[in-house]
Amino acid sequence: MKEGMAYDEHTLFIKYQQERALRLGNGGVAQYRSVQEPGLVSYDADPSTLQRTDRQPISAQFEVVVVGGGYAGMIVAINLLERGVDNIAIIDKATDFGGTWYWNRYPGAQCDVESYIYMPFLEECNYVPTEKYASASELFSHAQSIGHRFDLYSKAIFATEVRCLRWQDQKAMWQVQTDLQDFIEAKWVVLCPGNQSKPKLPGCRGIENFQGRSFHTCRWDYAYTGGSNTEPLSLLQSRRVGIIGTGASAVQVLPKVAASAGQVYVFQRTPSSVSVRNNRPTDERWALSLQPGWQRKRMCNFQAVTSGSTQEDLVQDSWTKFLPLIAGFTRQAATAADDNRQQPWEKPQQTADFQVMEEIRERVSREVTRDPKTAAALMPWYNFLCKRPCFHDEYLQAFNRPNVTLVDTLGKGVDSITERGIVANGQEFQLDCIIWATGFEWQTEWTRRTGIQVYGRNGLQLSQKWSNGISTFHGWGVNGFPNLQLITHAQSGLSVNYTHSALHKGAHLAYVIKECRDRGYRVVEPSEAAEAAWGNLCVAVGQSRKQFLDGCTPGYLNNEGQVDDKVTRANPFIGGQDEYERILAAWREDGELYGLLFE
Repeated sequence: MKEGMAYDEHTLFIKYQQERALRLGNGGVAQYRSVQEPGLVSYDADPSTLQRTDRQPISAQFEVVVVGGGYAGMIVAINLLERGVDNIAIIDKATDFGGTWYWNRYPGAQCDVESYIYMPFLEECNYVPTEKYASASELFSHAQSIGHRFDLYSKAIFATEVRCLRWQDQKAMWQVQTDLQDFIEAKWVVLCPGNQSKPKLPGCRGIENFQGRSFHTCRWDYAYTGGSNTEPLSLLQSRRVGIIGTGASAVQVLPKVAASAGQVYVFQRTPSSVSVRNNRPTDERWALSLQPGWQRKRMCNFQAVTSGSTQEDLVQDSWTKFLPLIAGFTRQAATAADDNRQQPWEKPQQTADFQVMEEIRERVSREVTRDPKTAAALMPWYNFLCKRPCFHDEYLQAFNRPNVTLVDTLGKGVDSITERGIVANGQEFQLDCIIWATGFEWQTEWTRRTGIQVYGRNGLQLSQKWSNGISTFHGWGVNGFPNLQLITHAQSGLSVNYTHSALHKGAHLAYVIKECRDRGYRVVEPSEAAEAAWGNLCVAVGQSRKQFLDGCTPGYLNNEGQVDDKVTRANPFIGGQDEYERILAAWREDGELYGLLFE
């Protein structure tokens, strides 16, 4: 034990390993059920009151089709329009823009990165968010404002699912097949499926048997609960509600449900780390003092602070407090892994992480006071970035309410669902409503996760090409799939602030399309050699990340504890967002479009 520490590092390291072992052997991602299975499709249905209407099939040809109308898809479209590429379409199965924030409007939903840097195009829309962490309704409304400000609605094809993309060699065009029998062709396709597009359900028995009301958080049923994203759930009074999951969605949902429901049972497999959020209204004087360029400056400062490269902190939140202490996002073991002279629990990176997590666990002890056993069960025993960190000012305190009960399954998850409720730890809990706060598919097979079959040259299917691991050039292009671009986390730079990453990626993709158009190229794709070189670099720099994830408790970030080469290839570029941006900037400055083949 080091001087000044209230814990023994070796003992803590063993505790982490023991907690991890409790949760292994669960079948990995295969334990989850797809919402496309018979009997489960209702969990993916759009609960919006604005339902899609019948329309005639569209017959059209575009220069670019953007699949996805969330922030990333809108960013790509705006960059294209600003470069004069205006024959574009944005296709989304939702009935409006918003992506994540169209679907995730559950009670209490907010961004977990400061809204002043997360919400794109604030200056262009002449808007300052009302809170440091804006609600989902405000995030969705802002997406609509962006759509109007940049005239994206005239480019949108909503309530339409892209089912298949098929490359046509003779035409040098993509055929875009939808669920409404449209005949759409495009020279380029940009796929922006998002990371929260496909809800997932655990593989427990009997989900279809429950006779009460049940739904996933991202398809919230306000007709049943009453209220809204920001208003009390008036129809839950006297009702018995079960919340399955204790991740980011549950952390935000629980306080709102607990304030309205008669009784709430929270079923936990693994506790989240929950730090202070300190949300507050926007200071009007501060908002009026902002100078042109303020948002970009603030975004870049957040990126610099969280990667450990500057001392000035404009954002001042839990992200910027904790991440510099452990050397920044995605670099968890980069420095410590090189020091083989120490035991794992003695490495500087690990001791810093211990200190961060001890502070988080001490907060649980301070805030959860009604029942010491509940407080103990809510303590997270793993490293800070093993799971998506959570931030909230009311979640832990909700367990002090007499109508809230934590059902800790000690890493096993719930046993089964019956007609009357949930069985966990061998006990049946009778319920009126089950809320599945179980997250989204992350590293599942491409077609299963996105619902889109993609066929490139000679009928090669993207899922088939990626069957042994994702392969890309710079995280956006794929050999054998001409004129196709991706916005995804895999093999790309990734910031804690997803919008920061999307803004840089969107501008880069628009540059490629415009540059190829200006040079007269009909067909563009990465070479095999360039794709392989980038993939090998990602794997090489990703070894520290692999080592880190290997020691983590199972979760979506480490493929439920099954960290293999496939998972390593699907990770972000572990060199960091800043280095990724430098690589792409140098590639553009060179002007040779290295690594691409042209016709």
